[in-house]
Amino acid sequence: MSYFKRLPRWARFLLIALGALAIARGIVLVRHDPLLAFANSYDQVRYTTCLDLAPWRPGVQADRANPPAPLSRFAFQPMPVGTCTWTSDLLLTAPVALGWRISEHFGGRAIHSVRRVADLRLLVWFVVAFWATRAFLRENRPDVAIAHLAWLALVGMDPANTLYLSTFYAEAAAVFGLYVCGVGTIAALVRPTRVAIRSRSSSAALRLKVRTRTSSGAQPSATRATTASTSVVVFPVPGPASTSNGPSACSTTACCASSSDGAAGGASAGATRR
Repeated sequence: MSYFKRLPRWARFLLIALGALAIARGIVLVRHDPLLAFANSYDQVRYTTCLDLAPWRPGVQADRANPPAPLSRFAFQPMPVGTCTWTSDLLLTAPVALGWRISEHFGGRAIHSVRRVADLRLLVWFVVAFWATRAFLRENRPDVAIAHLAWLALVGMDPANTLYLSTFYAEAAAVFGLYVCGVGTIAALVRPTRVAIRSRSSSAALRLKVRTRTSSGAQPSATRATTASTSVVVFPVPGPASTSNGPSACSTTACCASSSDGAAGGASAGATRR
C-alpha cells in the first residue's frame, strides 16, 4: 500500500486509530458475556421460520414471545407454516444456518449460538470498510478516508446499530445496506470518470506535444549553423589528372590574340584611306 506510506504521519496515525476504535467497539459488544442484543423473539420468528430455526426453549412453543431478555441459543425445529418473511438479511443468516446443518450432519451439536451470526455480520462490515478506505486512499482522498472511518467508529459501531448483530432482526441488514450504498456512492463520486481520465490524458499529451514541437523548432537553426561552418571549411576532393593531344592552352590563346590585333589594324588603315 504505497499510497498509505505517502500520507503524512498524522494522517496515518489517525486512520489507524479510527480503524482500531471501530474494530474494538464492534468486537467488545459482540463478544460480551452475557449476550448484548435486542430482545423479543416474536418478531424474529418471521425471519427464522424461513430457516426452520427457533430459540431453544424446552417446553415453550417456538413462536412464543420472550420480551424479558435476548435469546442466544437456537435449534432447528418445526415452525408454523406461512409465517416466513423473506428479507435480504437471509444473505447472511442463511449461510450460517447452512453451516449448522452441515455440522449436525457430521455429528455436531444440535444447539447453536447466535453469536456466529454476529461474527459473520461484523466480518462483512469490516471487509467493506477496508475496501472503501483503500478505494478512497487510492484516489488520493485521505480526507474522505478519515471521515469514513470516523463515521464507522462513532456511528456505525454504535450500540444502537450493533445490538442488532446478535439477533435475527432484519434491521441489521437494513443498516448494513444503507452503509454499503453510502460508501459505494462516495467511492464512485471520488473516482474520476472516463471523460475526466481522457481529459487528463489529452492535457498531458498536449503538453508533451508542445515541448516536442518547441525542441524540434529550435533544431533547424543549429543545423544551418553547422552546415554553414562545414561548407566554409570543407573543400571538394580534386579529380584525377587528364592529358590532351591538341595545342596547348597558351598557344591557342596567343593565336587568337594575334588574329584580333591584325583585324583591328586592317580596319584602321581602311578608314585612313577614305
